[in-house]
Amino acid sequence: MKGLAHIGVLRVLRDARIPVAGIVGTSMGSIVGGLAACGYTPEGIETAILETDMASLLRDDVKPSLVPPGEEGTAGGSPLLKLEFDADRKLSGPMGGMAGVKVFNRLSALTARVGTADFMELPIPFAAVATDLETGEMVVIRQGSLAGAIRSSMAIPGVFAPWTHEGRLLVDGGLVANVPVSAAKALFPGYPVVAVDVSSGLKTRQQIRSVVDVIDQMTTFMTKQNVDRELAAADLVIRPDTRGVPILGAGSGAGIVEKGRQAAAAALDGLRGLVASAPSVPGIRSPQTRIVTSVEAVGISPERRQDLLGDTWRWLGSPPDMDAIRDTVDRLRTEGDFATVDAIYEDRGFGTAVVFNIQKKAPYEVEFGGYTTNIAKAERGVTIQGVRRDLSSDGDILWIGAKVAEDWELDARYLTPSRADNRWEASLSARRRSMEPANAPDSEWERYGLSLYRTRSSGDWRWGIGATLEFLDAGSFSDGEFAWGPSFYVSYEGLDDDIDPTAGHRWRARGWLRDGDDFLLRAEGLAVHSFSPGWRLMLSAGVEFGESDNPATAAWLGGSDDLLGHADHPYMGDRAAWIRGTLRRVLERSWWGSMNMDLFAVLGYTFDSDWSREHEAWEAGVSVSFPNNFLGGQFFVVTTEEDDIRWGFSLGKPMPVRDPLP
Repeated sequence: MKGLAHIGVLRVLRDARIPVAGIVGTSMGSIVGGLAACGYTPEGIETAILETDMASLLRDDVKPSLVPPGEEGTAGGSPLLKLEFDADRKLSGPMGGMAGVKVFNRLSALTARVGTADFMELPIPFAAVATDLETGEMVVIRQGSLAGAIRSSMAIPGVFAPWTHEGRLLVDGGLVANVPVSAAKALFPGYPVVAVDVSSGLKTRQQIRSVVDVIDQMTTFMTKQNVDRELAAADLVIRPDTRGVPILGAGSGAGIVEKGRQAAAAALDGLRGLVASAPSVPGIRSPQTRIVTSVEAVGISPERRQDLLGDTWRWLGSPPDMDAIRDTVDRLRTEGDFATVDAIYEDRGFGTAVVFNIQKKAPYEVEFGGYTTNIAKAERGVTIQGVRRDLSSDGDILWIGAKVAEDWELDARYLTPSRADNRWEASLSARRRSMEPANAPDSEWERYGLSLYRTRSSGDWRWGIGATLEFLDAGSFSDGEFAWGPSFYVSYEGLDDDIDPTAGHRWRARGWLRDGDDFLLRAEGLAVHSFSPGWRLMLSAGVEFGESDNPATAAWLGGSDDLLGHADHPYMGDRAAWIRGTLRRVLERSWWGSMNMDLFAVLGYTFDSDWSREHEAWEAGVSVSFPNNFLGGQFFVVTTEEDDIRWGFSLGKPMPVRDPLP
């Protein structure tokens, strides 16, 4: 947040026609400086940063590794523990509080206009400063991926995971040169160096109130010595007043930009004096015309490279098509085993190579999580989930998960490598359920399912068509019977953020024609509209088709996803439908999640097979959530149609509800 002051400084330089021979940036200075170097105006940088949902950007999407087919967008809370292992099964992560992948993807989109790997060829020559985590050396990055260079420079240890750049594991450059004067003097000899110092000194005991304050104080301790040393070599120092600005926060960005403008305006006389004695600055460089002579991908096998690059051979012999390259990057990012994808341009002397730099996710992941509440006891449980990537070939994925509880659940899914956005997907599931319906005797059952799908994805759409085999043991209702039939799923994930959406809509449906007779279906949707940063309206609805002659295949109304007040004693029917309206007041948003207060009302019905209404249920209430990227819990009070007032709490996220489907 303090680094936003750099934008105000750039605005004064531009308005006063102070020429800039080059920019060297560390941390947030590398973000602002890198965008300025590739052609953004100060106003453009301010818009790009301040109109970005910073809370969402700093918080990577947290989704459970194991979700039903077609429900990959299901929001999940942070696991209690997540471990990553390399190919030798040695612990390899996580190495930071935030992976920073969303930050990198945003930077990659903002710098997509860059058609060179040499930062000295940008409209304003540029370099980013990072620290080699292995050796402690200063690393001055002048070529490669601009987004990767910036992401490396801003990797605050403990906050962001380190970033791999050209084989080196890099962290925030502030550890060695928080104000990189020496690097600027080496890169641009003969030019005076103007240093912008946005540090604000040490905090008092009374000002240290949160983990962010502790990180800020530690960062100041670690950087103070190198800041003093570097500033002593500067020709002019500009010091915006950043006192009271948190290192990570969601305060008034525009106010911090103004602090930078004021500090630079006060230094105008000194700036003009430096210009008078400095060498002339070359004009804005025009990008060189390049011809693509090679399209490559690193980080994946040759066989998969051929599948994923598709018809990119058509680019050969022509200048780089930035839109086509960006579309290819976006498409590759949808692959389930890729952590990041970036496009780099390499000068091969006789032409330019477009190189897709692909970093894969860890080959092994293990997550421990769970869900608990004082109601909806059927959904309580501890979850253990594991992922194995590249099991038998490059790009295949195996998910295994278990819910440990009285109502237990085991799941496994295997996906073949993607071929032109197509995959084969097989899933095995087993679970026990016990229900205490409000309108029927208590029941319990065990269900075992095997499904095979041919899946396809396109943008935000995903669908699969296949077949499902089930073994169902529901006591007197079905004593160990088999059933099979064609099945499908389809989903559209159009929310701007799966965990904390501010706009967009999402819907998904799963269906199964059971033994050619019973059509089982579950469909649901969600639409979100924000009136302002602090107020949102959320509308959701769902419908189920089932067969109530067997509780295991019946449609159900009541649970954490529809009627919370009826979670312990839901209604059973042949059909069920519900609609929910939520008015959300955002109490606080930060990198660790959101705290919200929701006013909600839900109306639901069950029907017979002819859609004649059987039961009506409604509830209204208020809830206050915990940070949804940390604990994922809430306190709530609800009242129902029975004049029953219930209060309670929940912690974590339940496994997705899938009954009446296997």
